Order: sequence, then structure tokens, then C-alpha cells
Amino acid sequence: MARRNARRAAAMMRRQAGWDMAMRVAMVAAALCALAGVAAAKSAPETAAALSVSPPAGYEVRPLPPRPPYATIFGVRRPSDRDTGCQVSFAEDPATASLSQAQLNEAVQNPVWRDTAIRAMSPIYDIQHQETYRQGDLVGLLLEGMIRPREGLPARAQEIRTLFVILQTPRGRTSTVCVGEVADFATRRAEFLTVAQGATPPR
Repeated sequence: MARRNARRAAAMMRRQAGWDMAMRVAMVAAALCALAGVAAAKSAPETAAALSVSPPAGYEVRPLPPRPPYATIFGVRRPSDRDTGCQVSFAEDPATASLSQAQLNEAVQNPVWRDTAIRAMSPIYDIQHQETYRQGDLVGLLLEGMIRPREGLPARAQEIRTLFVILQTPRGRTSTVCVGEVADFATRRAEFLTVAQGATPPR
């Protein structure tokens, strides 16, 4: 029964209208905003639409303008960050409202669901690492990769690496996207994971 419920949950999540395109656009927008150098603000942690973010030491948080499918977006950066740092976003998802957290946790671990997420991003990103991500009673997906070279992208795009953390609750999807220099990504990765852990998804 549990396996059947997990398969049903995974199927519902895959069938969401425009899921692939929404994920692709959201991730690309996050990366391009980082490359454009969205400046960090001096504000304290903020909350909106029940998404809360507590930054690690040395990081600042500010709300950013929403963009579909994300109704709530926070920038989480060091004051010295120019085109690196993180964004934490939340998108409501009516398709999963009837599912329990246990069902969603199992669905996110389903290889078919993971393949769907990676395929959605593959035209833009070369995903080089994936692993299960755990935060309290939530199970999510962690991905790392590089932006694929293509005409029109600045050379700078090949100097950065991106970490994604995706969490699904009955309310919707919370995504943490962090961009760091390839040269010191191993060092910043620990900070980026702390940023992800500091995001409390709506329940």
C-alpha cells in the first residue's frame, strides 16, 4: 500500500501542468539573476507567505520581487557577494495538497521523480551530483551542476557552480538555489547547506 501511495504521489507531481517548464524557468531565472549581480541588502530575516529564512552568520536576507511560479523569494548572501550567494523560493502546489508528508517524502526518493526533475533542468544545467537531502521530517533532493555553455551567456557562467535543494510539502515546493565560485565551491558548499537548513518551508 505504501509503495502504491508513493507511486501515486510521484505520478501526481509529474503530471502538474507545466511542471517541467516552471522548474526550468525558475532555476534559469535564479542563475541569471545571480550573474546579473543582484546586490545584497542590510535587512534582517524576513517572513512572507509562511516561508521563513534564518541565515547563517555573516549572511543577510532580503525579500525579492516574486516571479512565477514562485510567490515568495528571498536573497540570502554575504555582504561581499556580487554575483554569488543564494535564493530561497516557495511556490504553492495544489496538486500535492491532498498528500501526506510521508507520501511526498517517499515520492521524492522515487527514481522516476528524480529523473523528471533532472531532465527538466538538463537543457540548462549539466547536473553532476545528486543525493537525498534530509531536514527534520522532510526528505528532499540535492543537486549540483554547471550551467551548460551556449550562445549569449557570459564567460562568467563557466566560473560558477550551482547547488539546488528541493523540498516538497503538501503546501508546495521550497527551492534553495546557491551559486558559488568553482575555485572555492567546496568551502562555500557547507555555508550553502546551512542556508538550506535555515529555510523553514510552509506546512
